Amino acid sequence: MSGTDPDLLAVACRHLGPVTPLPRLDLPPHLQVLTAADGQRYILKHHQTPDRFHAEVHAYSTWVPVLKEHAPSLIHTDPETLSLLLTAIPGQRATQLPEDSDAERLTHRHAGHVLRLLHQAPPGQHTTIDVPAYLAERMRWWAARAHLAALITSSDLQILYSWADEMAAETLETTVCHLDYQPRNWIVGDVGQVGVVDFEHTRLDARIRDFARLEHRYWRRAPHLCAAFFDGYGRPLNFAEQQLLERFRLLEAVTALVRGHEANNAELLTHGRTLIASIHQPPQRTPMPTPAAAHGPRESLPRRAVVTGAAGFIGSHLCQALLARGVTVIGVDRRDPSKHLSAAHNLADIRTHPGFVFATGDLRTCAIEPLLLDADVVFHLAGVPGVQPSWGADFDDYVASNISATQRLMHAVTRLRIPRLVVASSSSVYGAPDGDRPSVETDHPRPASPYAVTKLAEEQLCLAHAARSDCDTTVVALRYFTIYGPRQREDMFVQRLLTAASTGLTLQIYGDGKQRRDFTYIHDAINATIAAGTVYLPNSVINVGAGRTISLNDVVERAHQLTGQPINVRSTSARSGDVSVTCADVTSARRLLGWAPTTDLVTGMATQLDWMASSRSPSPVAAEAV
Repeated sequence: MSGTDPDLLAVACRHLGPVTPLPRLDLPPHLQVLTAADGQRYILKHHQTPDRFHAEVHAYSTWVPVLKEHAPSLIHTDPETLSLLLTAIPGQRATQLPEDSDAERLTHRHAGHVLRLLHQAPPGQHTTIDVPAYLAERMRWWAARAHLAALITSSDLQILYSWADEMAAETLETTVCHLDYQPRNWIVGDVGQVGVVDFEHTRLDARIRDFARLEHRYWRRAPHLCAAFFDGYGRPLNFAEQQLLERFRLLEAVTALVRGHEANNAELLTHGRTLIASIHQPPQRTPMPTPAAAHGPRESLPRRAVVTGAAGFIGSHLCQALLARGVTVIGVDRRDPSKHLSAAHNLADIRTHPGFVFATGDLRTCAIEPLLLDADVVFHLAGVPGVQPSWGADFDDYVASNISATQRLMHAVTRLRIPRLVVASSSSVYGAPDGDRPSVETDHPRPASPYAVTKLAEEQLCLAHAARSDCDTTVVALRYFTIYGPRQREDMFVQRLLTAASTGLTLQIYGDGKQRRDFTYIHDAINATIAAGTVYLPNSVINVGAGRTISLNDVVERAHQLTGQPINVRSTSARSGDVSVTCADVTSARRLLGWAPTTDLVTGMATQLDWMASSRSPSPVAAEAV
């Protein structure tokens, strides 16, 4: 930000009157000190991205107020310019104090007290997160990047992975708070009181990171400052916190190495190499509990998720649910919402959400790795659906979109060492049923259509990549059974049925209507999908269904009872690729994901009908694939 940026200065002038910019060489370019006519000083802070801007605004409205005089006051926020106007805390930075002085010792004591206030703030929305598991995934990610840049050896990489496994077994109280708590951000007043600045980060691991930055950068040769700090904090670290702090030493090391390398920062590189040199032997391995042996699946929401096929029926619901849980979402789809009506409709509720970024991109041709940077999980829902069109000239698109594009995505995911990929498969891979029992994941697949063949190839391709000895990505393939609900595609059975019930138009059924389907409500499917991206799992294939089956004729009768309207039905001959029965055995989903469907068919259809009435006029479609 330039100190003479007229748009940003105009924001300050509207609230303060005439202001004078003060040149400060010790501040980064996105900060500008201003003096008002009454002599008071203010900070004008500009953000490059909406995420950072909204995170800092959120901080000032939630936990920063508990600091009172120890933090700047927020005067004004301007979303258009992504800028904030703050009061300036008078004083000097703690790094300017004489080393080993009483003033430096007193500052650390006061800083400990301020951090205690911050940690006592009301907990944020992420308090159920398993922070150690989250930190372990971050360590693996940074270690993989360091290894890719040849900053550490393969032996170092394996040791870091072993430490990450140990970290995941720790326990820690969660507090979402200030990330960058270190002396360069402490402002010392005339009487020694400490103010703190730089509140733009709200990281899940902030509490232990606050201590780690101090322990591994400022206290290594100054234990007396550490003692003064915890005297002000009011209590020492407990055993679990001390253990995690030791684990964090290595995360600090690889983070400093990678950031120093990328920014050509010699100080950071030296700091990282000093810490990494202390690695000698891997820790005693503590085996991760299997889900069957654990008290329940260990869930840790990702910080950032990528959803491919984000503008689709399932993808848009998944993005919405992740955002509601506080996850930052990168949505990718080849359908541009500004040009594609259904994409715009599906994304209407989240396009302006501060945690959502949409990228128009075709996975067959676009650059994929930039979309995945810093992601904790990828939900791969993109692909071409539908049984009947796959028999014709569109088959090449099925192959390119469902198989070739997935190969490109998996290459990028494994290269970046993203911890988890969830891929959307289909119940169609089972083909014709084997008797009357529900389909089990271990059944031999017998796909009965070209579409089903491509979906089986897609899931197995992902699992093949994950099975490689040098792959750090685990893959969970979800075999969805007929998903329905609000925003369902207009060619799908429940949507066409409810359209017929609402309009009096004729419903076309291919076959005699005795074919049976396992109808799964969209919100149930989304809960299973999020669990697949967050709980501890080995490479897996899991059914996602209601676990019960019903004939199409009975579904028509349910719709008649629900709407009170007669439904005109026309039966035609059955179509190639349509099987007689689909039904999911959901034992694995219950055991591995801790998940069970909760919505019955009538309730789900009623919700879908309400959505149709409130959102748009239904339009008749003659084709379906069930």
